[in-house]
Amino acid sequence: MTLLIAAAALALGRVVFPFAWLSGEYPHCVNRDPQLPDVLLIGDSTQIRYFPYVVSALEGTANVCRVVELAPQRLHSLIYRGPLLQPVNARSTEFAKSRLEKWLGDKSWDVIHANWGLHDSGSPEFVALRSGDPDRQAAEYKSNLGTLMDTLINTKARVIFGLTTPLPESCLGGVTPDPIKLLNDVAVELASSNGVKVNDLYSVVHQRQCELQASHDVHFNEQGSRLLGAAVASSVLLALADSGVEP
Repeated sequence: MTLLIAAAALALGRVVFPFAWLSGEYPHCVNRDPQLPDVLLIGDSTQIRYFPYVVSALEGTANVCRVVELAPQRLHSLIYRGPLLQPVNARSTEFAKSRLEKWLGDKSWDVIHANWGLHDSGSPEFVALRSGDPDRQAAEYKSNLGTLMDTLINTKARVIFGLTTPLPESCLGGVTPDPIKLLNDVAVELASSNGVKVNDLYSVVHQRQCELQASHDVHFNEQGSRLLGAAVASSVLLALADSGVEP
């Protein structure tokens, strides 16, 4: 009987019910203090990995928030006591366009730090998104990112755009043209013309990339994620100071 119960629990833990109404994406702050400024981080899985280090660095200074999905339909969250709130991967600019308003919610943000790029790059990890034409990719990225920046700017928050981190191919001789550099050039141009601050996360890890990133993975190890988190926290502190918000 014990074995049957265990087998049933294991089977149910892998079930995901297709009930969209059971889930929703919205901003969530970690241990929010109403006396502190609110900071929202939006980005892909790289951001998900450095998020805890930003929270730690800004503890007592700002409320650090991110987009989460309420996922009660994932039975394994209940059976295995896993988190019901799952961080949302912001993926590509195309993916984010129809979701950004929901991700921002109705809160008044002091600072928003956002990034899109890896999923737009056409790298081997995202071969389904590859267009095979770097110039076309850059043009599509510019159009989509311009729309997203307009939405972020309209929140009246201090907006920071984090440049996209390098692809692992850079440690193996790189690719020409480098899609990340092309997209980052587009992002810098758009940010400059819109008064958006740039956080050069690319440079933070580039010189030590082969030490901080596996040759087959766009993500960074703990040390790399810690460095990225520190850079994000520093950019947020500067933005708060520039905006006159008392952290």
